[in-house]
Amino acid sequence: MRMRQWREQAGIPEGYTLHGLRRTFGTYLAECNVQARAIMDAMGHTSMAVTDGYVRDANRDKAMVGIASASRNVMRRSGVQHCESSAEVTTRALALGTS
Repeated sequence: MRMRQWREQAGIPEGYTLHGLRRTFGTYLAECNVQARAIMDAMGHTSMAVTDGYVRDANRDKAMVGIASASRNVMRRSGVQHCESSAEVTTRALALGTS
């Protein structure tokens, strides 16, 4: 009941949960390179193992952004305008009647 009122007051669309918002906050702190111990304290965790999940998520996301950025730079330097994903290749092959 209370979460719904807070969500409405903040203008947050339906479907968001307190747990999801907490998780987003913890991950955001980790993405901003806040020390794991400070995140643990801010989140009220009693175990560093729980906090480590936020740090792992943030590091994974940073790595994916870094890989995508590096791939774009390599493509740009080599003159490639567009690189088809495996889904695009499969869709095109099926449309042509080959696989």
